[in-house]
Amino acid sequence: MNNNLRRLCAGTIGLSLGWAGLTGAATLDSVYLFSSWSSPSNNTAAPFSFVGTSGYQLSLTGTLATGATLLSSDVTFGVDSALTYAAHTGTIDGGGGNAGYYSNEVATWDDAGIIAEGSTDAPKNIDYGDNAAVWFNALQPVGEGYYGLLIVEDAGLDPFLLSISSSTASVGQEIFRGFDSSVLSILYGSGWFTSRDTSNASNQDQAFLFLFKDFIGDAYVRIQETVNLNCCSERLEIDFVGAAYASTPAEVPIPGALPLFLSGLAGVGLLARRRKR
Repeated sequence: MNNNLRRLCAGTIGLSLGWAGLTGAATLDSVYLFSSWSSPSNNTAAPFSFVGTSGYQLSLTGTLATGATLLSSDVTFGVDSALTYAAHTGTIDGGGGNAGYYSNEVATWDDAGIIAEGSTDAPKNIDYGDNAAVWFNALQPVGEGYYGLLIVEDAGLDPFLLSISSSTASVGQEIFRGFDSSVLSILYGSGWFTSRDTSNASNQDQAFLFLFKDFIGDAYVRIQETVNLNCCSERLEIDFVGAAYASTPAEVPIPGALPLFLSGLAGVGLLARRRKR
């Protein structure tokens, strides 16, 4: 589904659901993990169209992936804008950098599908220390909510804890926390993913796509490093975080005379019932 069509559907769904997602509750509709893509090209900034060409759709029990189904066709997702850094706990980028620097690291798709950049690698992604967490701004334009998140991970596969929060002082609602052992066996068995940084470009870097049933109004997306899957304690590296937004329907004003009109109809009905008696 292209982005414009999804926006049209979003407006229709928003009318029927009352845009419950804007209250902060979040329910996932689908989760994908991609090993390769045909778009965007390297050094691309949002907005852009992401086209995932190989990977898996993940099935979750609670917030843990417990099943993985091989994709049979491409998946397209339109990214409207990159998220920006808001706050963090723990150590990121070895303790250096500032808000502007961190935002720049995740603003451009520039380190996924590329290996061995040497000294030029560091400014292209946020490097997490053990258990570090980063809150990203997902501040929507007025009257909009986001319905999808694209998170791009550099190097080896590292699970993370994803949550949505209304404050940088809280963890918020947990959305995703990684894979069980059966899913990891499937992922590693495919040859598309690895737990270690290697020189093999075919199993380096991956993209996660989270699509929600409702439209989310909470302002922050929190990503926390949780566990290292290999002997060498290689940690989470995030290259890009982006979102897609949809406009909320305008509220239909209720005419001031409508309540009086409805009460009049009720009176007519009551009078008719009395006459029948």
